[in-house]
This record gives sequence, structure tokens and C-alpha cells, in this order.
Amino acid sequence: MARAWVARSKDDPRKWTTFWYDPEGKQRRKTFETKKRADGQRKRKEQELDAETYLETAWTNNP
Repeated sequence: MARAWVARSKDDPRKWTTFWYDPEGKQRRKTFETKKRADGQRKRKEQELDAETYLETAWTNNP
């Protein structure tokens, strides 16, 4: 099972952030307007990591 989760954004409590660890173990994150979209991102990242098809994206917010 991949390591990904969703939490409220610390910067804006109306937004949601998806967090995950990339294959090298570095924490990544992306913030969304809705929990539904954040959860969709979580599911995609888990699938990519489980299938070893993970690709780093230019729009990823790095901590």
C-alpha cells in the first residue's frame, strides 16, 4: 500500500491537501479546492506508486 493521505490545508482551512511520499522517500503535496478532488489525487498517487508508474509533475507543491 502506498503512503498517501488527505488533510485540511494549514494555509487555508477551506482547502484540502494531498500528501504522499515519492519513490525516493521525499514528501510531496498538492492543494485542492475540494476534498473530493484531493481524495482523487490521493487515489491516483497510490495507484501510481503501487504500480511503479510514478512520474514527478512540475505542478507539485514541495514542502
